[in-house]
This record gives sequence, structure tokens and C-alpha cells, in this order.
Amino acid sequence: MQSPLIRNGGIVWGLGMCASGSTWLFNVMQKLAESLAPELPREGRFVAAEVDVGDLRPAPRLLVVKSHETDAPAEVLLAEASDLIAVSIRDPRDVVASMMQYQQRIFEDALHLTVKTAELCARMATDKRALLLRYEAGFIDDRVTLDRLAVRLGGVLAVAERSRIFAATRRREIERYIAGMARKPGILMHRETGDLLDPATHWHSHHANRTGEVGRWRRILTPEQVGDVQTQLGGWMEATLEQFVQTQDPCHRPVFCSRGRRTIRTPTDCISAGCDTCSADARDAWARGSQRVRI
Repeated sequence: MQSPLIRNGGIVWGLGMCASGSTWLFNVMQKLAESLAPELPREGRFVAAEVDVGDLRPAPRLLVVKSHETDAPAEVLLAEASDLIAVSIRDPRDVVASMMQYQQRIFEDALHLTVKTAELCARMATDKRALLLRYEAGFIDDRVTLDRLAVRLGGVLAVAERSRIFAATRRREIERYIAGMARKPGILMHRETGDLLDPATHWHSHHANRTGEVGRWRRILTPEQVGDVQTQLGGWMEATLEQFVQTQDPCHRPVFCSRGRRTIRTPTDCISAGCDTCSADARDAWARGSQRVRI
């Protein structure tokens, strides 16, 4: 089984391509930790280079690190220290288009950053500690994602808590939060663009008013730009899609509870059915990759 992070503490590395749901994932991880282990200290950190890494020594706290691209020393340090690596990926054509549309980046800069983040995600996605999340699969809008992440942290999310956290991380709530950031203490502003950043949540003002559209690249990119992306990352797209299909986390699969004589999709289903005994067995079976729960 995975190390029980919510009991002993540890490091979660949330590594994602830009516009892949990585900021949502960063915030959800912290909300899950607060729910599952409210007494465990929590810390969030953004790492782009070795200078940002800070103290990674084992400690009784949950450190959630968010990264897009890093330099080589930071990658090595985080890869060695992390207990769980949550990797979020997206069609690189849409990543480039999103960065051009919402961050006003020129195509060449957006493509360069996308290539760097895609390659880093690919290197980490094959790690046995990794959970690979694909934007196009809709993980942000799937309640089961919360259960999957909770299991990886070493816990089982209560039904009411799953509903509460899911509601708090909907687009409407995120938009409301971003709209009020200018009035919050500690908010940073980019001198050139005026973009606001909340260092606690890593929400930017450019995260507002997004639609989550899949396939926007067809409207935003020119045929020549599409060709450039596919030349550099066409093989990456094929490889990561196949990897996503083949390496889905075991806890995303239904299991059969022999005691309750019913198929359950999440360990929370056991709790909602009043079968608290089964919930722990379901969690353990998912961690092992088993398809059946025997009691």
C-alpha cells in the first residue's frame, strides 16, 4: 500500500501542464488533507527552480508542491523526496491555445513552455508513485476523483465531505474567489500584465472566465502552428494517451463486495450503504489493484 500520508505526513508533488487543471488539483489536495487529517499541518509551495525547493526533509506535515516546468536540480530533488506524484496532462495543442488566449503569450513562447512541461510530465508519469490525470477525461468534474486522491493520501472520504469539497471547487465558486482576490491581503500583481496571484491558492486572475473547452486549438491556432505542435509533440500525444489507458489507477475501477453482494465504484459507496466494515477493505483492495473485496 501507499504510505499513509495523512497519518505520517509526506510530500505530494502536483505536476501538471499549463491549463491542465493543476491549480485545481493543488487546492483539492489541501482540502482533502484538511478533511482527512485536520490536525496534520499543511503547507503549499510552488517550485519552478532549485531555489524554490526549500526543506524537503521528512516531517509530520503534508507538503503539497505545485509545478509546471522545473530546472534539472529541482526535478531530481522532488523526484527523490515525493511520496505521491499527481500528474495532470492535456492535449498540447489546447495548452498552447489556452496560453495564447488567456495569458497573451506569443505562440513560440507558449510552445516552448508546453514542450518542457509535457516532457517533464512524461518522465514522471511512469513512476510507480504517479497518478496520471488527463484533462479530456473530465477528472475535475468527476466526484470519483476526490475518492481516488483520498485513497492515495491513505484515507476514505465521507459522503458529506466529498459533497462539500466538490461543491467548493466548482467553477462558480472559483470565479467568485478570483473576483474577490484584489481585496485580499498578500495578493501579488505582475507589473507588466497586471495579472493577480494569490500565493496561498496559486489562483491567478487569468484563471477567471475560462470555459474548459476541449478542442479550442481548432479556432485559435493556424494550420502552420498546429503543424509545429504536432511536429514536436505528436509522438508524445500518442504515447501518453496509450499510457493513460493502460495505467489507470486501480481505485478508478469498480470492485465487488462479497459481503454486501454489490458492485461499488468508490469506497464512499460502502459508507453510504451503511457498511463501514467494507469501506476499509475496499480501500485496501483498490490500493492493491484487486477487483474483488473478500470479507
